[in-house]
Amino acid sequence: MKHLLMTGIIGAILLAPEAFGSDVTGKWTAEFETPRGVSELEFHFKVEGDKVTGTVATARGESDIQDGKITGDEISFKQVMNFGREITILYTGKISGDEIEFERTFQRPAGRGGPGGRRRGGPGAGGPGGPGPDRESQAEGDRPSPDGGPRAEGGEGRRGRRPGGRGQRGPVKFTAKRVSK
Repeated sequence: MKHLLMTGIIGAILLAPEAFGSDVTGKWTAEFETPRGVSELEFHFKVEGDKVTGTVATARGESDIQDGKITGDEISFKQVMNFGREITILYTGKISGDEIEFERTFQRPAGRGGPGGRRRGGPGAGGPGGPGPDRESQAEGDRPSPDGGPRAEGGEGRRGRRPGGRGQRGPVKFTAKRVSK
């Protein structure tokens, strides 16, 4: 009887992470294409029950993971950066072994209107009283060309919108791969 009870307890301990979700603890890397080249990300995840903590590192620095959770094979969290104003990036992903298929979207700051979170009117706006470039856009590296015209790599110019770039309307999709546990 003791043997059966002990076997049950050990089994429950070993299966406990699966009750909450996959264990993504460790270092993961990813890259995706932007209008200015490849953007690289490095994730350091730590899982405790259904909570995910850790960091996201980019070429612009490292940020703590916020509001991280994991349920089954689904993971979600926020990355908050500050480039003169706060920028929140939302990540959702589906875990499959040593890969996570992520979607990354920007959360617009409250009280900011217009495309890409810009204000309508006001100083510095592409002419007297119009909107100027926002820092969120510049954080992702899709700055307008110096003359405001089309970009050399075939972009649509200052007001153009491209997947993976500033003012993007939909999520950026990419795959993260486990480097170490």
